[in-house]
Amino acid sequence: EYHYQAHYFARLLCQLSRPIIVEIGGGFGGLAYQILKRTPHVIYIGLDLPENILLQAYYLRCAFPELRVLTYGTGMSRLTRATISTYDCILLPDFFVGDIESGIADLIINVRSLAEMPIETIANYHRQIDRLGRLFFFHENIFNDRLDGLYGIPSPQFPPLEKFILIAESESRWPRYQQDSAYPCREYLYLHRSWLRERPPPYESLMRES
Repeated sequence: EYHYQAHYFARLLCQLSRPIIVEIGGGFGGLAYQILKRTPHVIYIGLDLPENILLQAYYLRCAFPELRVLTYGTGMSRLTRATISTYDCILLPDFFVGDIESGIADLIINVRSLAEMPIETIANYHRQIDRLGRLFFFHENIFNDRLDGLYGIPSPQFPPLEKFILIAESESRWPRYQQDSAYPCREYLYLHRSWLRERPPPYESLMRES
């Protein structure tokens, strides 16, 4: 799954020489590993709970000893584009999202964790996605109530995004997350509205294949 998604994201960003990817909720770093392996010139920024960031930093440093990694530290007050450009991987606690410079992300990702957050947290992340993003936003989350009885907010109930427009969606590609499962998911690909205004969309083939 992670390998496929990393390949898909690489195709989305293939025209960029040094794309910046922001992942919300990267867990232990499985998807980050595949992204960094598949697209060595990428800059990866991970946002998660502080304890997950520690685990992710350990895992990725072991997997890629040569990687230039920045993690959150005392006194860090703002992450600017100039600082971002000097690292390959930046791992930050979720509360730092508002201190990242606006308009830096070519792709923002969330895979099956937004729906497990309170609606106020989802709304805040959507505001930050609108602020940080400049090209794509991809997420896969539940679209119906969970059948296992656990907490989850279906994606149709997410607050709207102001600066992104949905260009493709489909049922999850993975059987354990399809509509007859206990955790029924759909995947969604959004494009920043500024690109639709300024350029003819160059991604028709990707949209057809989604």
